[in-house]
Amino acid sequence: MQEIPISGIDISQYQTSRARIDFETVYSSGVRFCMVRAGWCGYDGGLAADPNLEVTITDALKAGVQVGLYVYSYARSEQAARRAAQETIALARGYRISYPIAIDVEDSRLTSVLTKEEITDTVIAFCSEVERLGYYAMFYTYFYFAKLYLEMERLDAYDFWLADYTQKPDYQGEYGMWQYTGSSGTCPGVKGPCDRDWAYKDYAAIIKAAGLNGLSPIEGSPTGPQEGKPGQQEPFPEGTPPAQPPENPSGSGSQPDTPSGSQGTGLFAALRRLLLRIIRFFRRLF
Repeated sequence: MQEIPISGIDISQYQTSRARIDFETVYSSGVRFCMVRAGWCGYDGGLAADPNLEVTITDALKAGVQVGLYVYSYARSEQAARRAAQETIALARGYRISYPIAIDVEDSRLTSVLTKEEITDTVIAFCSEVERLGYYAMFYTYFYFAKLYLEMERLDAYDFWLADYTQKPDYQGEYGMWQYTGSSGTCPGVKGPCDRDWAYKDYAAIIKAAGLNGLSPIEGSPTGPQEGKPGQQEPFPEGTPPAQPPENPSGSGSQPDTPSGSQGTGLFAALRRLLLRIIRFFRRLF
């Protein structure tokens, strides 16, 4: 656990559509990480990528701001959630992503058609697929959604990014990241409202030490899209856009093959997952 929380923000197309973010100013204000919305996934899991995603990630990395990704989920099945994870990782592989890959579950269109168990199943499917592909997984929601619509005891293996805008969160369990303000938040370098966060773990150090997210414990990956990497491709095949919903989500967030590479298969992937669990265990002791 971090003795001093790390300051961060999270952004989506709602910020980038107003103006290009000045990440040099963001960094100078003390912010050290940014969770960027990769997009939203439809009922079938297909990813609709946020506009300005590439320039946002690239600008953040150039300014020294660590980057993670999150996906606003409408996924209605485990298969759909796995697809969302696969397409997000295909996109992430083109960049130096040193913070977690998160699924954002909060939409009423989930609770109206899925049970508490089924929504939890989609979170597990997304997170387990992210880990299988060699990346650090996380899930996001607000306190009452977690209480009413998720079986939190089944999600102990994954880090929780909690949204709670009270002065002291009501949630009594563990969480690695806290979104402490939403539409009332601001950040120098970002035009208009901006969500603010605290990270209680040094995710960049944990991920690099474990060799996750494509990062070597010795040296990191490049900071922009690379030739021949899946992240440079469209997140979903031409002609197969995500199924529903047509509206943009109002939350803080809104037939792919498994990406190739040794990280997602066999003994190597199993060892990575084991190492990650060991690191998490010892982190909780301190």
